[in-house]
Amino acid sequence: MPNIMLYGMRNSSEADELKKEIRDLFRGKPWQHDYVITVVDSEVTDHKRDERPFIELRSTVNPDRVNELTTELEKLGFGIEVVIIHRFIHGKR
Repeated sequence: MPNIMLYGMRNSSEADELKKEIRDLFRGKPWQHDYVITVVDSEVTDHKRDERPFIELRSTVNPDRVNELTTELEKLGFGIEVVIIHRFIHGKR
């Protein structure tokens, strides 16, 4: 299950708007119900202290799915960090 993690959002309304944009991008895709979004309470700045929010995509190895997800996420204009997970074990909760 891909995890789309949002880093450096200034406030909850900014994160909520981005979550809505992601849901809209994925609507109608065959995998639209097969991802989660995590908002990481963080501040992300560069050397000049400019804010640099970004998206991190964590996913198990499935090159086609990772490519599809990143192609859609690139439309949002944020930097994207892709982390490949060797294995994910589904919980019972």
